[in-house]
Amino acid sequence: MSGRMERAFALAGAFGMICPLCGGSYVRKEQALVCPDGHTINGNRKGYFNFLSRPAPDTYDKSLFEARRRIFVSGLYDEVISAVAGEIKPDDAVLDAGCGEGGYLCAIKDRGYRGNCAGVDMSRPGIEMASSGEALWCVADMRHLPFAASSFDCILNILSPADYAEFRRVLRPAGKLIKVIPGPEYLREVRAARHLKGGDSRADVRMQEKMRLLRTKRVHYVRAIEPGLWADILRMTPLNQDLSAIEIREMEQMPVGTLTIDLTVMTAVFDQPDTKRGDPDSAAGQLGEFHPS
Repeated sequence: MSGRMERAFALAGAFGMICPLCGGSYVRKEQALVCPDGHTINGNRKGYFNFLSRPAPDTYDKSLFEARRRIFVSGLYDEVISAVAGEIKPDDAVLDAGCGEGGYLCAIKDRGYRGNCAGVDMSRPGIEMASSGEALWCVADMRHLPFAASSFDCILNILSPADYAEFRRVLRPAGKLIKVIPGPEYLREVRAARHLKGGDSRADVRMQEKMRLLRTKRVHYVRAIEPGLWADILRMTPLNQDLSAIEIREMEQMPVGTLTIDLTVMTAVFDQPDTKRGDPDSAAGQLGEFHPS
């Protein structure tokens, strides 16, 4: 058995996993998780579990996640990472809901976080890339999280849709949601190149209808970028998912030397715990509350 697979089973045991289909608790049987009704999730040698009963649409491909990883390594989002990490205690149990390629969880680990953590996304290419990091990685639907009630101290929800009923169910009493939403100038240069208006997310309104807001922090700055990084920026954002490869290459030739980051980090809590599933106002999976980065 690979070391990654053994780590995945160990973390699954630490969190307490439940079947998204029937809600029964999983137990490990050899190289699989099996619930009382016989629903079985086989271990993956790459170190993640796939809880989807059918493949999700390939909205984001591997090249998008590779571009995101290079951008994280460049340090372009370091101030955002620091703002998020500042809301997390070193030993919190953390879930990144809509984790993509796992960049935020891995970056927080590099900043001294030492608790157990898990990342969930519907994109198999993203989770496959994330699986090299030290967390429990799951291909799963955010509306049916494979975790027992009260499993986490903190949930990250970064530029991703939310299911507040599921978040409430898996958060411990007094657990926090850290949600990151785009400001009006986020990726201003990309929007200008495409003659698009600034982002207009109402995620903050929806969040405050469901939770009690503790604090907000706007992270707003402009950074100089190298030409090679501009190409990755164009590929990493779903703003450009409707463009052809030829159109992307044409945009790469534009003389753009800066990028604007404008994000708001919101921290909130539920006033009362709830173990029920399902939220009629929640997002349908992880396919776009707004255009994420």
